[in-house]
Amino acid sequence: MQTLKVIFWNLVFLSLFGLVCFAGLEFYLRTYQTFSTETVSAVGIPIFEEDELNTYRHKAGAKAKNGYGLPTPQIFINNIGLRNNLNYESLNESKKIKNVLMIGDSFTFGTGVDQTETYSALLEKDLNHPVALTFDPEVERGWLGDTLNFDNDPQSFKLNKGDLDRDKWRVWNAGHIGYSIGNYYLLLKKYHEIMPLETVVVNVFVANDITELRRKTWILNNQKDLIRVEDQKVFANAEGKLESRTSIVPKSMAWYWIKKRMQILRYQLDLDDPEFEKPTLTWPVFLAEDHPAWDPNMPAYWERFLQGMQMISDYAVQNEIDLHFVLLPMDVQVDDSYRDKYARIYFDEEAQIANRPQKKLMSFCAARQLNCLDLLPIFRAHPEKESLFFNYNADPHFDKLGHQVTADILYDYLKVRTK
Repeated sequence: MQTLKVIFWNLVFLSLFGLVCFAGLEFYLRTYQTFSTETVSAVGIPIFEEDELNTYRHKAGAKAKNGYGLPTPQIFINNIGLRNNLNYESLNESKKIKNVLMIGDSFTFGTGVDQTETYSALLEKDLNHPVALTFDPEVERGWLGDTLNFDNDPQSFKLNKGDLDRDKWRVWNAGHIGYSIGNYYLLLKKYHEIMPLETVVVNVFVANDITELRRKTWILNNQKDLIRVEDQKVFANAEGKLESRTSIVPKSMAWYWIKKRMQILRYQLDLDDPEFEKPTLTWPVFLAEDHPAWDPNMPAYWERFLQGMQMISDYAVQNEIDLHFVLLPMDVQVDDSYRDKYARIYFDEEAQIANRPQKKLMSFCAARQLNCLDLLPIFRAHPEKESLFFNYNADPHFDKLGHQVTADILYDYLKVRTK
């Protein structure tokens, strides 16, 4: 009997201890943690508002800190809804200004990095490099209009009037979290009406820009022109954050956290197979049609996406805009080491090294004679390829080095294609 009492009270004590721990975990998660679930705001930065064209947009003049588990990078949205420190003032713009518009999703926006660390900001810095003070007249002086007048001695020269009065480049960051090809088309039209555009770069993230179309409805006018994109899932709430219409906040954050951790453990022990789950936004595009987890709606997504690329191209041709498409890779395409950060290994051995979306997009570009740049082979050859993307929390975005490398690639690419 004494033994049974001891067992009973031990069980009572363990139960109470477990309840206290559970309550403590619940309190901690609700008070101090903002871990990502499908039921909470998709993006907890208050910089958004409703938009008639794209469902949601950046709020002009909004400021925020974009932590994502990193030191809190600063975000500032300028007077026309772009992530730039500089406001656009058309009446005061010099004729010497050349505008480059960078269109894209969260990669272009610069999720997780500071305002000056995005590849748009770094590209502008490269384009406006200072005039050097020593030159060899036999060496090409660059493509930005350096017109230094040399005498016979290559080390002796003088500056003529206007030597430093060259064109200045401004790179405007029109990256928007969660946007896709239809949104890109509407952004191009919107900002072309605001400012003269010499060059437009449309940055395509191959992992989900195509599959994002599953939640977006295109509204066309009588002329079959796209006039609105209705996002069926994501919207800007009253706090200026992005939320999902289909989300339901779990009654217990602690229980949700425990279930997720148990699910991860089952994957790691090979007790569950993530390949047969419902397709997510960041991997069906890589899988072959005979793969068990391939999304049967992929052909429709692809058809709509390529249609959007053609619409953007046609608009650029009609308005004499120099247009370029840049294909941004998924981290697991670049190096195997990135697989370690994905608890649910969505990419099997075949899919992780595949470049199916790049092949399809580059083939389309070649057939339509579009200017397209594929970053995948360049990233794969980079000596520090294991440091180009974030290495935590299943986040596929560029780290600071990834932005710097992308800016350098774009500079080398554009300087021989832009007057």
